[in-house]
Amino acid sequence: MIGLGAGVCSGGIYTATPAALAAPSGLTGAIAEASLAVGDTATAIVSVSGNPAPTLAYQWTLDNVDIGGATGAAYVTTAAGALRVRVTATNSEGVAGPVTSAPVTVEAALAGAALWGGSGATWGGAAAQWTI
Repeated sequence: MIGLGAGVCSGGIYTATPAALAAPSGLTGAIAEASLAVGDTATAIVSVSGNPAPTLAYQWTLDNVDIGGATGAAYVTTAAGALRVRVTATNSEGVAGPVTSAPVTVEAALAGAALWGGSGATWGGAAAQWTI
């Protein structure tokens, strides 16, 4: 016996029953990364159901202000602050959302020279000094 899923078999002819259409529902959105620094890539995690499969629209915000052009599933951070992603799901049967993620703090990036002191930098007091 072959499993054919939902449908009707009559006179040896199988007719499939199409899946019911459904507006998007159960929409949730989050940022995958727990911590970020300027220059890191943030990634949206979205869960939603619907038939046909919903199209997702993204808008990233920093400190509750929309970031111009930041409308993809991922965003490369350019400034420190509270980063969020707002997501809307749409299909032919309706719209869900928008929902906004919890914020993730983007920290200012530390320049390599400032972190390491750069070539020829000296650390230590009168008793101890190190030069790289």
